[in-house]
Amino acid sequence: MLIEKSNTIKKFATAFINNYEKEINKDYIDKIENLIGCLKENKILLAIISRPSLSEEKKDEIIDSISKKLPISTQIKKLIYVLIHKSKTDLLIGILKKIILIHKQKTGIQKFLISTSHELDEPQKNKVAKFLESKIGNAIEISFRIDKSLISGIKIKSPTILLEHSVSKKIREFKKILLREEIW
Repeated sequence: MLIEKSNTIKKFATAFINNYEKEINKDYIDKIENLIGCLKENKILLAIISRPSLSEEKKDEIIDSISKKLPISTQIKKLIYVLIHKSKTDLLIGILKKIILIHKQKTGIQKFLISTSHELDEPQKNKVAKFLESKIGNAIEISFRIDKSLISGIKIKSPTILLEHSVSKKIREFKKILLREEIW
């Protein structure tokens, strides 16, 4: 069941990308991310349009009303209508996330999460960004967060890369050595 759901999500997202690839850019992706955030915050919207007892016409009206308040592209509205008519609205968030992921893979954009033990100022953030750009060679997207468990240091993480230079890592490494040597 889970594999079938995952395959259905992938099929819808791939079809969407194949049909609308030329229209998709960073602004478009940002709007999809905003829609995902809105749907997560207002779970009732998804629950309402997923109700089998509600007519498809009423569901279409709800989507039209939402699209007046949120910047939803015509293509995304069409996708939502298709999902409504196929009774697959429960897959909407997964499909939107997969669209973003496929787009980023196709365009070579790599997403990174930078964790530091303390807040970085803008010049420091820019320095980290330039370092990553020079090493990766592709477009990157960076999010920063504070992780006090590092004690002191930095962790750079993407789906394919993990770099960590922190006191916490040194402690973990030292602990492994002690356990391996049975000194501990």
